[in-house]
Amino acid sequence: MIKVRSLIPAFALASAMITAAPAHATPPDVIDIHEWPFGVSNTHLFVVRTSNDNLGLYESLRVETFLVAIDLKSGAEKMWVLDRLLQVRDYADDGEPLEYVTKRDEGLEPINPYAVLTEYGAVPWDGVSRIGSTWLEPQIAQDEASITVTYGEDTTFRATAEELANKLERVHTFMTENVADHPRMSTISTRGMFADRGIPVTACSPQEVLDFWSMGHGPGKLVRVVCTMGEDEGVTSMVVRLEAVEAAP
Repeated sequence: MIKVRSLIPAFALASAMITAAPAHATPPDVIDIHEWPFGVSNTHLFVVRTSNDNLGLYESLRVETFLVAIDLKSGAEKMWVLDRLLQVRDYADDGEPLEYVTKRDEGLEPINPYAVLTEYGAVPWDGVSRIGSTWLEPQIAQDEASITVTYGEDTTFRATAEELANKLERVHTFMTENVADHPRMSTISTRGMFADRGIPVTACSPQEVLDFWSMGHGPGKLVRVVCTMGEDEGVTSMVVRLEAVEAAP
């Protein structure tokens, strides 16, 4: 039976091995940010935000997960840390690769996200999501000014380009400020990497419409937007609220 050693020496050894390898063997720093709805109350939309970061190594994965309550009126956010972990291949003293190991940060205090929903009187997303709730297929269009979702000829919902840009900036700023500044294979810090991602709103495109029903606000719609500059450049996936557009008289 092989005894897995401490994760810190394993990370240091993996880093040293890559440092000694040819330059082309070092992968690019790839950071992905994903957001998905978790629940809705009369006052807040709850989302889970997760960052996936390879730390500039082929055999490592840094994951940080947060629950975020977004005020439906002001957009103000409150967050709880759900998880922080590092997954990396361990190595024996002779450099022989062992199994991948997962280690969570010391001092992490697990938060039950459903307890937070209970505190706010919120309903889990599965309880408010309305998959296939309409017989009309949503038509999604995007131009420089907005993302527009239309049902038939009369019902239209919209998110402006300014709203998309503001949401993208909030998500990136949130992660930059809240991720741990974990060691990585770079002269730039982890938070510096997050700050320098620089995905513009012009790299964002709508993917799907998410329907829900809130007892306090009635029907609502989110659009999942994916922003990326291309392969190995990182992805930001976020959900954006759509507002109804009044039909012309």
